[in-house]
Amino acid sequence: MIIKGEGVIEPADLPENIAGCQISDSASAVPPAPRPVDEDLNFNTAVSEFEKELILSALHSTNWVKNQAAKKLNIKRTTLVEKMKKLNLSKDDD
Repeated sequence: MIIKGEGVIEPADLPENIAGCQISDSASAVPPAPRPVDEDLNFNTAVSEFEKELILSALHSTNWVKNQAAKKLNIKRTTLVEKMKKLNLSKDDD
């Protein structure tokens, strides 16, 4: 745990074994801000849209190679194929 009375925590404030560590790009990426909850928000629709975005991102980054996309998503290829069917995703739509 790092506690500092005031100001920003600087590398000099960190223990030696942590101060020299590099932060990976994925760790430093800022997650998207959640959409404000309002009366029109449907949880299932929002989850489906997010799932679709993740799957499309993985497919695009692997040139639609399903085995590689499934590995990126940490799911089985068969699970990915089923989700693609459910969400009506195909390379032809790209």
